[in-house]
Amino acid sequence: MDKPRVLFLQGLASPFFDRVADCLMQRGCDVGAIFFCFPDRLFWHGPNGRPYKGPFDQWGDFFDAHVSAHRITDILLVGEQRTYHRVAIERARAAGIRVHVTDNGYLRPDWLILERDGTNGESHFPRDPDAIRALARRLPMPDFSPRYRDAFWKLAVMDMAYHFGLVFTGWLYPHYRRSYRRDNPFLHYPAIGLRLLKKPLLEREARRVSAELARGQGGYYLYAMQLEHDFSIVSYSSFDGLETPSEQIIASFARHAPPDTMLLVKLHPLDTGTRNWRRIIGGMARRHGVEARVRFVDGGDLDGMIRHARGVVTVNSTTGIRALQLGRPVKPLGQAIYDIEGLAHQGALDGFWRDPAIPDTTLVGDWLRALAWSVHVRGGYYSDPGLEAAARETAERIVNGQVGLPCVPCRSPDSGVA
Repeated sequence: MDKPRVLFLQGLASPFFDRVADCLMQRGCDVGAIFFCFPDRLFWHGPNGRPYKGPFDQWGDFFDAHVSAHRITDILLVGEQRTYHRVAIERARAAGIRVHVTDNGYLRPDWLILERDGTNGESHFPRDPDAIRALARRLPMPDFSPRYRDAFWKLAVMDMAYHFGLVFTGWLYPHYRRSYRRDNPFLHYPAIGLRLLKKPLLEREARRVSAELARGQGGYYLYAMQLEHDFSIVSYSSFDGLETPSEQIIASFARHAPPDTMLLVKLHPLDTGTRNWRRIIGGMARRHGVEARVRFVDGGDLDGMIRHARGVVTVNSTTGIRALQLGRPVKPLGQAIYDIEGLAHQGALDGFWRDPAIPDTTLVGDWLRALAWSVHVRGGYYSDPGLEAAARETAERIVNGQVGLPCVPCRSPDSGVA
């Protein structure tokens, strides 16, 4: 079997692609990369890097010529819904080139996705319970206890370097346009800083509120918010942000939830704070006459909130997967990889409040086992032990043609301790 010739497109603000390229070269593979903006170049130290500075409407022809000249067999990228990537994936499929997509894992905290063609709604992972059970029979149950811990300060520094780099070096790539929505970094990072300064107070409030609701007579439901600019919202749901699903959830809760129940709304831990979601959610609750029954928190113990909740509502957050692991009912509103009969509630949202479907614990175990070994590698993007583990396994799967297939590595990810 010939060695893969791998082209790297855009990734995260992380050395991960650089490490994967090193591992591939150690196995005799040819590698290269295309840069769409100067910050892409910051995180690539391998050979055969080439910038693309042309207009977007010429990108497809450039890609065709590049992969043909370099006899590319595989591409690796983050974010299959990025505009440049959508064109590249279409052209790659037409040319018989394998497409590999990586991102933060469906499982958390130290798992990374590695799939063929795409994630979430584009994932090839089976949705049929019988197929999941058959797949799981051949696989061991992994140890889900955390092994690798990412360094938050590294994530913050690299993320700022990337996005400030876009501002200050945009003139070098005048035709480049980002594929995702995000605030200007001069607004984005100060807002994050302010939120971090308030974090101790917010955490105390969140723990107090969740404890109060856990002691309540009627119980509560948890609504797990996500990031508005994330592709899981804008590409894998019918929503263009979070206001519409939030309004829909609160309106349905007001009409159909038992009158003695509460709704706990939890802000995403990486929300920037540039929008005042506490005020927005409060206004929605007032409009629907449930202001006294809707509580908003920023922080707190997620596992504790899930364990005490009557059920979890979300668009397609990985919080839904954690709820399944803890045996709690889940209702997703978008395209979620866990929106499967026997796992998530299959009826309408209105019926969820009074009669939520309890997940089948046996199927949950089979699904988790199959998901872990088929579309994940163990590791992280922002710590050396996690980077080494994830890069090594990613390279091995690409070389062996095992991306997206059930694969138990020779060196089990459960055997290494960060």
